[in-house]
Amino acid sequence: MSLEHWIKKLPEFDVPEWLERFRSKDNPAHLGAFFKLYTRALLGHQGFAVQREPPTKTSKLPDFLAHQDGQGSFIVECTFAAGDEWWSPTQRRQDHLSDMVNRLK
Repeated sequence: MSLEHWIKKLPEFDVPEWLERFRSKDNPAHLGAFFKLYTRALLGHQGFAVQREPPTKTSKLPDFLAHQDGQGSFIVECTFAAGDEWWSPTQRRQDHLSDMVNRLK
């Protein structure tokens, strides 16, 4: 499935804040948004009903509440972590080169 298919199929991602992060040229923001989309699609594919940012008794909203009929539920918090090499000048140059090559297609 394509990313466009996931986004169309999952209306909870059609929100300005998430779309802005997903479209960001800032790698940590973009990859974090992609990871949330991927996790949501994976949960749905596995047959879970998913609620985005369910209310809690605290001020922190988890990313998802997932449940299956009669199987209980669980909270999912998505965090993308990477080492400094992901954000190094060398990596940024490689990313820039990849972007230029992709535009040639």
